[in-house]
Amino acid sequence: MILAASVWMAVFPYGSPRIAEAAVIGSSAVYIDDTFARYENGEGLTFRNTAEARLFLEEYLLQYRIYDMGIGIYTVLRYDNHVELQFPDGMMYDRDRLDKSIREQFGTLKGNSAREQITDMCRRVNEKMVYDEDYADVALPQAMERGRGVCWHFAKIAAVLLREREIPTTVVHGLLDGESHVWLKCRVEDGTILNVDPVEGILDEEHMSHLTLTPYISR
Repeated sequence: MILAASVWMAVFPYGSPRIAEAAVIGSSAVYIDDTFARYENGEGLTFRNTAEARLFLEEYLLQYRIYDMGIGIYTVLRYDNHVELQFPDGMMYDRDRLDKSIREQFGTLKGNSAREQITDMCRRVNEKMVYDEDYADVALPQAMERGRGVCWHFAKIAAVLLREREIPTTVVHGLLDGESHVWLKCRVEDGTILNVDPVEGILDEEHMSHLTLTPYISR
């Protein structure tokens, strides 16, 4: 029996950052199984409660979806003993094609260590992309075609390139000088977890200490 139905709007800045942190430390937590792919292909998912569904949705939008940041309505059906999360109409895209396009446009990262490859990533992304706030709501394929975008475009591109080189990477959301910002956390060979901002090409932990993690999903 359906008790209620509700919707969530994926906007800054509500949700939980715990999944993103766990993904870095676990290195491959976001790829445990094909749940994200099945959800993105339109399969409805069942969770014990709305809190679990919200955590899943946050991880999906930050870690797995690459077309955009998922600004849209997500329907949650509440039943007497579980909830169901349904993928929104109109949010489909060709993930494999976009992933291939990113790798072809930006190339394979070079370097003998994770730090060198991360540095090469920052160089490549900044050579081909210009930061432009007018592109905040533009989908990634169009942003790449025009060579312009904002923090989330840089971060999504960077995550694809780094994960191709098997560098444990997670996309995180937070505040930079009080404004919403998206960047990366990467784990290098000695176990150190680096804050990496592809927009600025920064790997320096001290310089980025003013960044504050905040959740992404709204209620």
